[in-house]
Amino acid sequence: SSSTTAATSATAGASGSGSGSASASGSGTNTFDAAEAEEAAQRREDARKRREDREAQRKQAAQQEMLQRKRAKAEADAKSEKEAKVADAAKAQEMREAQERRETREAQRRAAAADEAKKRAEAARKNRSP
Repeated sequence: SSSTTAATSATAGASGSGSGSASASGSGTNTFDAAEAEEAAQRREDARKRREDREAQRKQAAQQEMLQRKRAKAEADAKSEKEAKVADAAKAQEMREAQERRETREAQRRAAAADEAKKRAEAARKNRSP
C-alpha cells in the first residue's frame, strides 16, 4: 500500500506541477482527477496511520496492564509470604509457651507428689513410734 501511495503521490505531484498550463489549455479534468487521487491516497495513508497508532496504543495499554498485574501478583505473593512467616512465628511462639506450661505443670505435679510422699513417710513414722 505504501509503494502505491508513493507512486500515486509522485504522479500527482508531477501532474500537479503542470496544473497551471493544463487548466489554461482547457483540459482541467486530468488535473482534477490527479488531485482527487492524491487526496484519496492521502486519506488512505492517514487512515492507515490512525489504525497503526490505535494498534500501538492498544499494545502499549495491554503491556502496561500485564506489568501492573505482575506487580500486583508479586506484591500479593510477598504479602502472603510475609503473613505466612508471621503466622509461623506466632505458631512457634504458641508452641513454646504451651511446652513451658506443660513443663511447669509437670514440675508442680512432681513437687506435690514429693511433698505428699514426704508427708506420708512422716505420718507413717509418727504412727510407728509410740
